[in-house]
Amino acid sequence: MSASRRSRLHALWTTLRQRVRPSALIPWSRRHPILSALLLSPLFLILALCLYYGIWALNFDMDKVSRMPATSIVYDRHGYVIQRLFDENRQLVDGKQIPQVLKDALLAKEDERFYWHPGVDPISITRALFLNLFSGRVASGASTITQQLARNSAGIFERSLDRKLKEIFLALRIELAFSKEEILTFYFNRIYFGGNVYGIGTAAEAYFGKQPSQLNLSESAMLVGIIAGPNIYSPWRNVENAKKVRAKTLERMVISGFITREQAAACNKEDLVLRPLMDKPGSYAIAAIQDELPNYLTQIHIYRGGLRIPHNHRPRLPTRGGKRLGFRARHPRT
Repeated sequence: MSASRRSRLHALWTTLRQRVRPSALIPWSRRHPILSALLLSPLFLILALCLYYGIWALNFDMDKVSRMPATSIVYDRHGYVIQRLFDENRQLVDGKQIPQVLKDALLAKEDERFYWHPGVDPISITRALFLNLFSGRVASGASTITQQLARNSAGIFERSLDRKLKEIFLALRIELAFSKEEILTFYFNRIYFGGNVYGIGTAAEAYFGKQPSQLNLSESAMLVGIIAGPNIYSPWRNVENAKKVRAKTLERMVISGFITREQAAACNKEDLVLRPLMDKPGSYAIAAIQDELPNYLTQIHIYRGGLRIPHNHRPRLPTRGGKRLGFRARHPRT
């Protein structure tokens, strides 16, 4: 570098040092500490919330997601069901027993981007925020299938920010721990269908007298439709309400491309052929069975273990004055 060039650069640097105030070289945050703290506090709050709820989700027992109480069934010697013992009336099924039409109905109605998001759907959250903001009330939810599974597994149902954040962080962890197909199977086994009916295995039998694998498009759409309000939309209470939610589910399936509009129209014309709602009679031996079982099993195993209990006892018919009464006990098959 020539001497003249070095001289010009030195002169420029000297001029800049004279014109720039020393205070300008002090970082902005040091000159405005209070304003900086106010601007950074939301970031610190978000980080603290992520840390707290992340730790909560990491400490959550994942067995509560994959394991759930199931109905124990007592059979007589002919294979008839004589009693169901349960806290929650649930028959567990595996993923192979859940038909694709039922999965399509659920995805269309509850979570059309299920296979693309990590447990939380930012698009649904943004849409719900705008809808709720402009309506002035909670007009739309944004819970994915995984979030609903998280909520039901953890038993957190109160409407609060704490519940929502736990649901979100637990959903993220569930997605890391299980495959999408496993999550769908857990969901169908856990979800409530009204009238002390839990899980698709019990729902298919209770409403239609079928196995889940035998459900058709109309039945699948109705069952998915009543999840949003199992007691309100129960066909046992109001068939017209059940038909309305079936129609909504079918419309969502059309929009999502799972079925054609012609298929939806044909299903909407179908009547709902339901299994009659009836109380199944028990056996005269049930009282003795229930007294005997605690000698061999815990209450948890009896009422939540999903056991199949054969019983060979042939109960005596009741008598009056030494004579047998003239009727026979009947035990319907399921």
